[in-house]
Amino acid sequence: MFRAAAIGSVVTLACVLVPIIHFITAVPGAFLGGYIAGLKMSCPADRTFLLGTLMALLLVVPIFLCTLVVSIVLNFSLTFSVYTSIVFIVWFGLSGTLGAYFGGVTARKRNDT
Repeated sequence: MFRAAAIGSVVTLACVLVPIIHFITAVPGAFLGGYIAGLKMSCPADRTFLLGTLMALLLVVPIFLCTLVVSIVLNFSLTFSVYTSIVFIVWFGLSGTLGAYFGGVTARKRNDT
């Protein structure tokens, strides 16, 4: 499960950090990462929340560092970084959970046929 969550987190970071295309891929990035992670491990429905939460926990430090850099460059307060990080972590956790669910369903359907 940790390997799948790490792959999902890397996919999410890749969708968010790549310049220019991040305007399109940042919003569904965690869903895509969760989908790939759920597909990789054929995630059962009762473990999707755990997979999404693990993905979000793996992204805590990179998200906080990115928002901290933005707040320093734009001269915002530290509370901006903290609150923005919390919003992104929750978003990535919930979208990753949803993606892991659909990835697991797809993997199980593929295995059944």
